[in-house]
Amino acid sequence: MKRSRSLFDSIEAFPLTEEQRSAVVIDDRRNLVIAAARSGKTSVIVAKAGWLIARNFRKPTEILLLAFAKNAQNEMLERIRSRLNSDIADALTVRTFHSLGLAIVGEAERKRPDLSKAADDSSALNRQLKSIVSRLEGDQEFFTR
Repeated sequence: MKRSRSLFDSIEAFPLTEEQRSAVVIDDRRNLVIAAARSGKTSVIVAKAGWLIARNFRKPTEILLLAFAKNAQNEMLERIRSRLNSDIADALTVRTFHSLGLAIVGEAERKRPDLSKAADDSSALNRQLKSIVSRLEGDQEFFTR
């Protein structure tokens, strides 16, 4: 951690905490970061990627970063682009769990799976939910369970 102090002090707007620094330097092939909202998970993940690359432990093409939501994925990419550099951001794989799953299924099936229109169209989702509620309203057994 001492040799990487300058990275840990400058990778984010504020220096990483000791706990965050420990999470970065843990030497495992896989790391799962679980923490409360706004506790610095993205900071740790960005620092971990930067640290692995700076120390020549991994090439950017060997790193997969996962986020739950598209906005978290975009934030992670933006931080990597601004704090590390665009070349690293372009070489890293930063995905959502959903997009990774779709890519895996698409590769295995040799075609991208069809998604419900409700996945991309809020009006279609609203219609689908109204249809489900309407069917359930007529099902007395559902409401008595």
